[in-house]
Amino acid sequence: MVARMPAFGLTGPWRDRVGFAPTMEQIGGLTWVTGLPEEPPVTPRGACDPLAGVHAAFAVLAALNFAERSGVGQQVELPMVESVLNTTAIQPIEHEVYGVTLNRCGNRGFGGALQNIYRCAGDDDWIAVSIRDDQDWNALAELMERPSWCDESLSTTALRRERADEIDGRLRDWFAAQSLMPTVESLAASGIPAAPVVSPSLVTENPQLCDRGYFEPLVHCRIGQALYPTPPFARLAGQREWLRRPPPTLGEHNEEILRERCGLTDEELARLAASGVIGTRPKGVGHC
Repeated sequence: MVARMPAFGLTGPWRDRVGFAPTMEQIGGLTWVTGLPEEPPVTPRGACDPLAGVHAAFAVLAALNFAERSGVGQQVELPMVESVLNTTAIQPIEHEVYGVTLNRCGNRGFGGALQNIYRCAGDDDWIAVSIRDDQDWNALAELMERPSWCDESLSTTALRRERADEIDGRLRDWFAAQSLMPTVESLAASGIPAAPVVSPSLVTENPQLCDRGYFEPLVHCRIGQALYPTPPFARLAGQREWLRRPPPTLGEHNEEILRERCGLTDEELARLAASGVIGTRPKGVGHC
C-alpha cells in the first residue's frame, strides 16, 4: 500500500504545482474569512497540515482494513486541497444556495451573535465570549448588574445587531475591569459560552482535560517523558489507556517492517539505505 498526499492531486492541470498549508488556506477560502472587515485577509498559519494528516490517517486505516479482508493493496491518494475544503464547505454552500459571499468579520460570529475576545484586568489576560441569543444577553446583563445602557432598545437580537459596535465598546470597558478566571466561571455558571484565552503551554493544565485523562504520559527516546494528546473521544469499554508507545522517530521501524513483513534481505536493506531510499534522517538535514 502507498499513501500519496500531493497538494492538488495526481491528475488535472495543477498536478505538478507545489503547495503547503498557507497555499491551501488561500485557495480553499479559509484565509478569505479570516481577519478584520476593513483589513486584508489573514493567513491562519498551518491549520491545514494537521487536517490533511488526520484525513490521511483514516484513509490509510480504511485501506488497510480492505487489504486485510481482500488481500488487495492499493494507492491512497489524498490531495491536501480536498481536505481543506471540508473546513470551508459553508462558504460555497452559502453562495450556491443563498447567493451570499461570507466575508471577514473579525472575532464576531456570522448571524446575530455577539462574539469577541476582550481584555481583562490581569497582565495580558483575555476572555472569549459569545452571546448567542436573548437568554445569554439577559444573563450577561444580570452579571453586569443591569447598567443603564442595557435597556429595552437592546432587547432582541435584531436590535443588538444594529448597535453591535456600540455594545462591543461597552463590553470592552466592562471586561477590562474584571478578573479573568472568576469572570469565566460566572459566565459559564450562567450558561454563557466563555473561556480564557491561554497559551499552548497551558493547555496541558486544563482541569477538564486532565480529569478525563485526555493527556497520557509517555517516555520518548529523544525528549524524555512528556504528555501526549489522545483521540478526541472517550475510552472504549474496559479500556485503560489509548497510547502504548511514543511517536516513532523517522525510519525507526524500517528494518522491522521491510525485513519481517516484506521479506527484504540485509543486503537489500543496506542498498536502499545507501541510495537514500530509506533512512533515519530527512534529506537535506545535516548532522547535529
